[in-house]
Amino acid sequence: MKKIIIAVVVVFLTFSIIIYAIGYHGPRDFPSEMCTLPSPEEVVAHARSLSGTPYDPLMGKWRNIGARAGFIVCSDVPNIAYGLSGFSLRRMLKTDYEKNSSAYDTRSANNPRNPHFHRRARNLYACLKSNGRYIPPDGTPHVGDLVFYTSTSQSYVSHVTLVTAVGEHGYSVMESAPWPIFAQETSGSAPIKRGLVLVGFGRILPVQAPGRTGQPAIPGTPYAIRRSTKELRLVSPELPDECVVTAARKQIGKTIRYDPGYQVLKYPNGDVAEERGVCTDVVIRALRAGLGWDLQKLVHEDMKKNFARYPRKWGLNGPDKNIDHRRVPNLATYFKRMGYSQKVTKDVAAYRPGDFVTCIVPPNLPHIMIVSYPTRPNGRPLIIHNIGDGAREEDRLFEFELTGHYRLSAKPSRTR
Repeated sequence: MKKIIIAVVVVFLTFSIIIYAIGYHGPRDFPSEMCTLPSPEEVVAHARSLSGTPYDPLMGKWRNIGARAGFIVCSDVPNIAYGLSGFSLRRMLKTDYEKNSSAYDTRSANNPRNPHFHRRARNLYACLKSNGRYIPPDGTPHVGDLVFYTSTSQSYVSHVTLVTAVGEHGYSVMESAPWPIFAQETSGSAPIKRGLVLVGFGRILPVQAPGRTGQPAIPGTPYAIRRSTKELRLVSPELPDECVVTAARKQIGKTIRYDPGYQVLKYPNGDVAEERGVCTDVVIRALRAGLGWDLQKLVHEDMKKNFARYPRKWGLNGPDKNIDHRRVPNLATYFKRMGYSQKVTKDVAAYRPGDFVTCIVPPNLPHIMIVSYPTRPNGRPLIIHNIGDGAREEDRLFEFELTGHYRLSAKPSRTR
């Protein structure tokens, strides 16, 4: 047995040295799609393309020669699947660490300067859990979720897989592990049967995320084995909620007027002139630019099928794609129907960047705001909105009576 193990190691090292010697020195950069989130189908397609890729038994040691030869470890599956889809988990971790380093185990130089930082399952887990994206083991996984495991001999998350399908009898995952050596799609219970302990799930994509606009990062391009990675030098920025805040902030100074007038819009992706709009236009533009979501189309399609479930305040007998998505009660209804509702509270800790909050401005004007980042000693976040003088970022979260709180990446509290 010892001779067999030695022979396998020798063959592996010989192959790795040959690959390295002929000039391959790591993966090329993945292209960027800015903040646009990929669809679950796109992520799964790229994850499945890894099937048959051998596991790296050196796990990054010896100057990462295994990855240079095209071998991967467990965390490369989500890193590569999301990276090829245009969203950088490496950049996500780096951005989060800069704002939230206390959530990570920083011993042994575990920080973004370490080239293996984003390839450690425990760091992916820390990032998603500290940002409210953790689902306990008894929760329901969704396609695109990460699945985290530990072992009875370890005190930290040591293994990760990616959910590729969910059915009545369980879920399947794409996994890279020392056994069975080659990456494969398998039952979600397979790692548990090998003795690992399920820690829970991590959610990157919003639940029930509508189909996005735009094309995949690499349309129709199959995965090449040598793109697995010493470093995933990706350039897509930020967490999904940060994309929304970034897109909202870009409206400040450009949208300078409040104009509630009715206008005929093109469909889909219709908009009024950039320098004008109302509070809902701030939300519509932030989601369109930040995540690729077209609320005009999403709300219109849902209203066509479920018109009776929406408010009947305007005397209409059917949906109007020019104005429906620009009315706060309709957006609130759509968010509720999609299961994005959160508890309305005065607790500042309950509000996160990228959340949407509705309120009533006296005497009876519905209003919607985007939650930004806290700048006050008490942790109260600013909000981005247009309440009369164009898009602005202000400290006015609790100034008016709150009527709704919504988080697109939340686990649904109810779907109707």
